[in-house]
Amino acid sequence: MSRARGVRIAAVAGLALTLVSMAPPSVSRTGADPIRVLLVGDSVTQGSAGDWTWRYRLWHHLVDNGTAVDLVGPRDDLLDNVTSTQGSHAYADPAFDTDHASRWGMTFAAQDVPIGDLVEEYHPDVVVEQLGVNDLAWDRRSATEVAAFARRFVEDARVADPTVAVVLGGLPQTWIPGAQEYDASLPALADELSTDTSPVVVASPEQPFVEGVDTYDAAHPTATGELRIAAGVADALAVLGVGSPYPRPLPTVPNGPRVPATLSVRAGDGEATLTWQSPPGATAEYVWIRDATTGEPWGRLPYALGASTFTAGGLTNYDDYQFRLQAEKGSVAAEDLYSDVVTVTPQRPAPGPVPGPEVGALDHGLLVTWGASDMATSYRVSWAPSDDPAAVTVSTVTGLSLEIGSLQAGLAYRVGIEPVNDRTPGPSAGLLATPTGPVPAAPEGLSVRARRDRRLVVRWDPSVEATAYQLLRRRDDGWRVARTTATTRFVTTPVRTRRTVALRVRAVHQHLLGGTTATARIRLGRP
Repeated sequence: MSRARGVRIAAVAGLALTLVSMAPPSVSRTGADPIRVLLVGDSVTQGSAGDWTWRYRLWHHLVDNGTAVDLVGPRDDLLDNVTSTQGSHAYADPAFDTDHASRWGMTFAAQDVPIGDLVEEYHPDVVVEQLGVNDLAWDRRSATEVAAFARRFVEDARVADPTVAVVLGGLPQTWIPGAQEYDASLPALADELSTDTSPVVVASPEQPFVEGVDTYDAAHPTATGELRIAAGVADALAVLGVGSPYPRPLPTVPNGPRVPATLSVRAGDGEATLTWQSPPGATAEYVWIRDATTGEPWGRLPYALGASTFTAGGLTNYDDYQFRLQAEKGSVAAEDLYSDVVTVTPQRPAPGPVPGPEVGALDHGLLVTWGASDMATSYRVSWAPSDDPAAVTVSTVTGLSLEIGSLQAGLAYRVGIEPVNDRTPGPSAGLLATPTGPVPAAPEGLSVRARRDRRLVVRWDPSVEATAYQLLRRRDDGWRVARTTATTRFVTTPVRTRRTVALRVRAVHQHLLGGTTATARIRLGRP
């Protein structure tokens, strides 16, 4: 493929980089085509689930500062570090050009696709190489051998394109044996290999690069580590005329997973069982807990949990507990991000239903009986008039029966029996019954007389057990209750009709209807 690439000498001053002794030739482009950059590396470059990757931070730096760049390569994925499978696209933010040519475990000695083939297929203007740590750590190569691999890498790239520019990446993991010696050899190697048409420069991560802060394990970068690597690569590209150096000081970015876990909780007896879905890339979760009832502060359990479930024991039943999670990747937890807060109230298990509940009518009362419920420590018996359920009365007993007194005779009551284990209720049984009482005899001595104002004065003798009396008046459609009174004398409103007025009186005991008098009739004259 024919490409127009001009060559100029970069006069770059004041860059705190480990570069060649002379400013090397830089990459320039004619026309509006973007600079094509091929990123070749191992796990540090590919990244894993939940990462931004240093590729993301480099791309955004270049594009946000007006550099047209096209990252190229055969892959666009991450490793799912939890399942150890390739093909994840769970970037912390996928809004960038994700193409690359990197893979976890790749070495100089065993590249997935030889660099010459990659250059021939993708035609990069710049190749950024970030290999070598696996050659040192896993293949037990010496720093001299790895430097020889880097030399061969540049030579193979030039076989496919004699004008390609190359960035040799220094190893961030300076604590790995041989890494510092290898990094120290790169400036001289780049100086030796660099030509006017194919410049070679070195990218060194921003220092200090601290294990356990800028990495979440012995090798792989956290967000701060990604930023330090990206800054070093950006500075090296700037020497080649691609973009500008990364601004200093570097911005503050939070480490740890950036997506919280999804948490749920289930109450138990003195315990709570948590289950959760961890965010992409998270390898463990810290559990935070507080007793909200007593107002205690949040406390974190001392160890992170690699599983997706946990049972917290030793809790006080019926206190409200709150839980949240803090995700961790490797050895680095999210510094400022927690899962949703869930609240749970531990309690004793609910008892089973009461067997054989019964209710019997008593004189002005009810007798409620039932069988023992499994795990019940007490029983809540409630009752209320069926026509007024809000007027409920509750009594808690430990036995298997309750006699309820002082009820209205003849009035239906709804009765509930609820088994309770400590303070945990079980299913309630519902019953309906009507207390009994005396049926009063019919009143005697009924008399009716008319007054001059056409009002009727009705009298009768009291009936034993009667609590009230109903004055009944005959209408065309039958007898109707005209008035209910607790006395034995009643004066009607003025009567306007000329018909005969027929009256009776019925004795009532609470809600029980008693006997009724014979009919008393009176005829009034013209009004």
